Amino acid sequence: MPRFLHHLDTSEAKDLLPNSLVVLPVGSIEQHCNAPLGLDAMISEAVAARACLRLESKNIACIILPAIYYGFWFYHEWMDSPGTISLRPTTLLSLIEDIIASLAEHGAKKIVILNGHGGNSGILEAAARVISRKYNVVIGVIDYWRVAGLKLGHCDETEEMLMKDLLGIEQKCECEKTVTIKKYRLAMPELPTKAGAPGSEPIPLGELIERVAEAMEDVYNTNTASPGL
Repeated sequence: MPRFLHHLDTSEAKDLLPNSLVVLPVGSIEQHCNAPLGLDAMISEAVAARACLRLESKNIACIILPAIYYGFWFYHEWMDSPGTISLRPTTLLSLIEDIIASLAEHGAKKIVILNGHGGNSGILEAAARVISRKYNVVIGVIDYWRVAGLKLGHCDETEEMLMKDLLGIEQKCECEKTVTIKKYRLAMPELPTKAGAPGSEPIPLGELIERVAEAMEDVYNTNTASPGL
């Protein structure tokens, strides 16, 4: 079974951290229509646990960290929805660095940041590029939906499926009744989806987990500090 850092004692951590793939799930606290505010992090945690089970069947040890439930939202666009919390980009970057600096101090060498929130992606990639070289650790930033070839919307059918199959929560999202986006949100054109491109077809949950596990295994098999995967 995957090990969770907060369940270990310090002697176990000392022995396990240098030879394990350390996984940090990251998400957000934001409106998700009538679904849980912490859905992104909840999904990321569940995906991490299942992917680590796959890796441990290949004798790759995993340690899963407590998830970061707070993330970044562009222009605080959901702040009209009560319960939403957004970190500043510099705050999130500093938090990631402090966590990885501590892990490196205790011998961790291979780290996956498993992201469940699109607003975090650029910040996490930038953090990995700086931090991996600074602390001489391998860091892979994995957006679970990207490696699975999914086009992820906000509380869309994909998240509904994952909420049900991973978390046992059956909830249909009804955003149009609960959410008003501030007018200064940047409008981005929707690009056409080509055959075989992300989002062209849904995939089974087992295949999603397998693709995430393969990406995590790539991080584990990388032997030099990298700018993030």
